[in-house]
Amino acid sequence: RSKEQEEAAREVKQQLARQEEEDGNLRAELAKVRKDLQESREGVAQLELDLENTKQELKVSRQASQQALSAKLQEQEAGKQEHARLLAEKHALEESRKTAQEEKRAAEIVAQEAEERRVKVEQEKKELEAKQKEQVRVAEQREREQRELESALQS
Repeated sequence: RSKEQEEAAREVKQQLARQEEEDGNLRAELAKVRKDLQESREGVAQLELDLENTKQELKVSRQASQQALSAKLQEQEAGKQEHARLLAEKHALEESRKTAQEEKRAAEIVAQEAEERRVKVEQEKKELEAKQKEQVRVAEQREREQRELESALQS
């Protein structure tokens, strides 16, 4: 009879060792998922920072273009000899404005991508939280089973 108890105790110890190893694996996987989530958050923050910088550059460029256009129009009044040159520069400024509009569209695309990434990160966060809850539930179930096994062994 003591051999049966020793065999049962050995099996319980082996089962506990397997459970501890699996728990360790789950903790390692959870740490990796948390790290990935943090990297995603950092990526989104960098995209948002890049977007803000692009907006500021666009604003400065637009202001510079408007100031330059105003100055060129004042020069035009100074003399007819510069009329043709001023028209050419005005055309260049319009090209600059088109470029600024394209940069604005690009910034809007970056903003949309950042928003999509934020939504994706939120979804990943929700999935991670659900996974964590499931891991906690599994761990609690294992603890209950372990206590029951220990209780059964003691009695």
